[in-house]
Amino acid sequence: MSKRTVIGITLLMLLALALSACGVFDLYVSQGDSSGSAEVPAVCEPEPGALTFQGIGVCFSYPEGYTVEMPVDNEVMVRGPVPQAGTQPIAFVIVSDAEGRTAQDVADARITEAQVAIPGFEADTEAVELGGYPAVAVYNLPGQDVNWTVFAVVSNTLVEVMVVPMDPTYTEPYGQAVALYTLLLDSFDIVPQG
Repeated sequence: MSKRTVIGITLLMLLALALSACGVFDLYVSQGDSSGSAEVPAVCEPEPGALTFQGIGVCFSYPEGYTVEMPVDNEVMVRGPVPQAGTQPIAFVIVSDAEGRTAQDVADARITEAQVAIPGFEADTEAVELGGYPAVAVYNLPGQDVNWTVFAVVSNTLVEVMVVPMDPTYTEPYGQAVALYTLLLDSFDIVPQG
């Protein structure tokens, strides 16, 4: 083997190690049945008839026919089919530094932002669990579309799950969005990092 080949292999190995350390190889998408060959750790139990996403420190199931995109390193977008009405169900999962805040702190800040933008806005909140951890659900937050957002903080990591459109006037996409929200919360796992 030539010196150039050895150097090339060494550089590729170093690049692979660096990418692995950055979490680039943490993304796995697999079929929801356990007979598939993709890696899904025991903490992520796929829902029957659904697909599974794992990466950025989270794992969840989503319906067949939906697509997964990662517009940025810490965000996953799950898009449903586009109905004739043109509005599709979409879920966003965002993982970031909690900066010392609790889930309630983050939820309260979002509610305050909405109240500043829409005087008189009243939020509906509920204590829920996300991946077995305490979380706060905020319903009917305004935005481009009305959304339901769940906030959880685990080891100073903020996990946000937002689903749109949560507006019953969008009959078909609203029903799909509620089903997506339910599937996400029922299947969600927070994968311990480090």
